[in-house]
Amino acid sequence: MSRRLPEGFVEIRNTRIPRITFDRQFRFYFSSSLLEDFGLKVGDRVGLAYNKRTGDMLIDKKGRAFRIDSRQYISSKEFARANRLEKADVPITYEFDEERSTDEFLVFYRLDDA
Repeated sequence: MSRRLPEGFVEIRNTRIPRITFDRQFRFYFSSSLLEDFGLKVGDRVGLAYNKRTGDMLIDKKGRAFRIDSRQYISSKEFARANRLEKADVPITYEFDEERSTDEFLVFYRLDDA
């Protein structure tokens, strides 16, 4: 049984969409919902990969190249260099793609610029 809100009010729903954001300090930020939904935690090691053609990102849960730090970041100036990204090109946001993901590989598509 749901509560009835006062007249004229509409409930704002909390949508949990796992996301990665590549920020101006050239770090990947993993959203809390990403960590929680896929059993990842601070201190875990993962692999990262990207698709040069589509711009999509992939987290390899069995990879070991990167450690998720205490603030849920992974630094990667190499990613910025490889893609010739400048601070004006970021942030870049990626959303989880359930259809292309598996238990081992989590795929994220790049959102279009807003």
